[in-house]
Amino acid sequence: MKTFLTTFLLCTGLSLAGTFVHESSVELAASGDFNGDGFADVLLLDKATGLYRIGYNSGTGSLNFAEGRPSGVSNVTGMAVGRINTTVMDSFAVTSPDQNRTQILSPTTTGV
Repeated sequence: MKTFLTTFLLCTGLSLAGTFVHESSVELAASGDFNGDGFADVLLLDKATGLYRIGYNSGTGSLNFAEGRPSGVSNVTGMAVGRINTTVMDSFAVTSPDQNRTQILSPTTTGV
């Protein structure tokens, strides 16, 4: 069964791997396909305020950054990126123990 599952995943192009979230003292950064165009976009999130910006990949290697948006969570301590809300584009989740919740966001929404 294990061999079948591995072969199936490799042959169909499915991947169980997620994206890395990089953390500095002031922000979290990750990549994901936030507009469903097949190109890796960049997500930057300010940990103190919870404001995030997405740099959309134009397909030529340049990024077009959208205006900052509120995530609804401040003092962010964690973030995850993946196909959470839909199967065609990535969403992301942010969390803060101060607010005792996890907020799931899609780039087509403005947060709270």
